Amino acid sequence: MENDRFRTTEIAPAQTSAQNTLARNLIEEQLDRLKLVTNSKTKKGLATILGITPQAILYATQKSQLPPSWFITIANKYNLSLDWLVYGQGSMKRGEEAGTKRKDEIKGIVEPTPGLLI
Repeated sequence: MENDRFRTTEIAPAQTSAQNTLARNLIEEQLDRLKLVTNSKTKKGLATILGITPQAILYATQKSQLPPSWFITIANKYNLSLDWLVYGQGSMKRGEEAGTKRKDEIKGIVEPTPGLLI
């Protein structure tokens, strides 16, 4: 009975395993979207576009956490929605939310950015 006071609670291995599997699947889906939009066939190709080493992708995958800066870099470079890149939800392109059109699509013209020299 004395030993019961010191018994520790173990984390259920099945629950931990299921959570790890879900996290790995999410990371792989995110990497697939990043590779798709950058036209990269491999993680090495994606690393080159991001300006990082392939080992950085491997490390992030092992930690089950991709740095937000990767998504921001690709979203800005390719004019993509962060919601789509991170979660796979919504429109792929920024500004193409359901039922709305960008200002330049409505007018049929693209307005120059103020202060931009052409």
